[in-house]
Amino acid sequence: MKTKSFIIILFLCSIAGIIFFLIQRNWLIIQFTYTQPPATQQTPQSVTSKKNIRIFYWNKGGWHHEEASIVWNEQNQEQALRQLIKQWLMTLAGEQLIPHNCILESVVFSSSGNEAFVSFDRSFLLPEQSILKKWYVIEGLFKTIHHAGISLTSLMFLVHDQPMTDDHIEFSQPIPAQQRLE
Repeated sequence: MKTKSFIIILFLCSIAGIIFFLIQRNWLIIQFTYTQPPATQQTPQSVTSKKNIRIFYWNKGGWHHEEASIVWNEQNQEQALRQLIKQWLMTLAGEQLIPHNCILESVVFSSSGNEAFVSFDRSFLLPEQSILKKWYVIEGLFKTIHHAGISLTSLMFLVHDQPMTDDHIEFSQPIPAQQRLE
């Protein structure tokens, strides 16, 4: 009798251990009917749409633009600006005006919403470019942002969340978004 009850207890403990192991690994999901999921707030879903934009850049003595389509989010300006800058980087890399391997890391707006902090993995300006050509690249980004309908007073250019460094242009302060070059 002792041996029989020991085998039954051993069998039941083994089955319970297997069940607990399966639950811990999320291979077995048990949901009781009397538990209710926690109440979540209904957040309005962001409305995204396809938007045609113009990418401006200076090349061979004049302003040029290319039409592009991006996913646009009217309610999230950071995401919209992120998509816009990514498309701008791809266009300028295709025109060989900036390095091909420059990647946008993050875009954050200031608390006022008028200033944006844009962080890249490396500088998008070529070191051998003249000061004027570098300013034209920056101005092309500002023209692209302005034409897309995002209102900014200034942009802070960062590399790995630190101010961008350049031999010719000082990036320790935000660059005003006003038209500088014609």
